[in-house]
Amino acid sequence: RLGDIPAQDDNASYLVSKEQCQEAFDNLSSEEKQTLLNIHQRVKVFAEAQRKSVVDVSIEIPGGRAGHTVSPCRAAGCYAPGGRYPLPSSVLMTVVTARAAGCPYVVLASPRPAPITLAAAHVAGADIVL
Repeated sequence: RLGDIPAQDDNASYLVSKEQCQEAFDNLSSEEKQTLLNIHQRVKVFAEAQRKSVVDVSIEIPGGRAGHTVSPCRAAGCYAPGGRYPLPSSVLMTVVTARAAGCPYVVLASPRPAPITLAAAHVAGADIVL
């Protein structure tokens, strides 16, 4: 828990660098790499199609117009379980979907992230991993 972190700790120790995520990916077997890349592509294609289906709407109503516009938020926070039972699919399904929605800045949080989680963060393009 964040409240358990002693005040004197260097917060940088809780950040995982992009280089560490790249290294985790590089150390996977070719089958694991290909699996992550395939899943990334499938999630991306669907998320982009889903985003295109949500459009701005404006209609005439008595006394004026009503409607909505769709715009991405500036940052997204994503979570992936860590520890003994990591779920790299959670990384791909949340980070890739945030990107497809147009979110320019994506942060991934994962307690004790496993190498496969870091590799998925690399593939998905997370900006920061905690």
